[in-house]
Amino acid sequence: TQLAGSEQTGVIWVDEWAVTPVAYYDRQLDDALDWQPLLSRNLPDLPSVQPQPGEDLWLIMAEGPYRHLLELFPASFYADYELQEEQPTAGIGLYRYQRRTSPLDPVPDRPPPSRTTLWSLESAFPLDECP
Repeated sequence: TQLAGSEQTGVIWVDEWAVTPVAYYDRQLDDALDWQPLLSRNLPDLPSVQPQPGEDLWLIMAEGPYRHLLELFPASFYADYELQEEQPTAGIGLYRYQRRTSPLDPVPDRPPPSRTTLWSLESAFPLDECP
């Protein structure tokens, strides 16, 4: 996938809460993007479509005080990918990782997800909207 306005190639994973706007803008582009939804209920299993070693993985994540899906990614993700750039803004995070040519060995330790992140997955409504 070549990203719009960019010479870089890679894969895009889109958080399920951000799929609707990404799909809308994707339909507006002449060259459609190739992206995969990232489903929180499947974590820590990740989408099967991955970039080649040396290519970029873009993550578009709906985020807030109680929603941090990156906490739920398996440690093996961090062994395979190195963070290159992050652009968190109110409610959305854009991250660019690069797939390593060889995974880190040993796999880095990761802290367990926070209770609030786990609770946010079980909530039927966005906790960020609560008074």
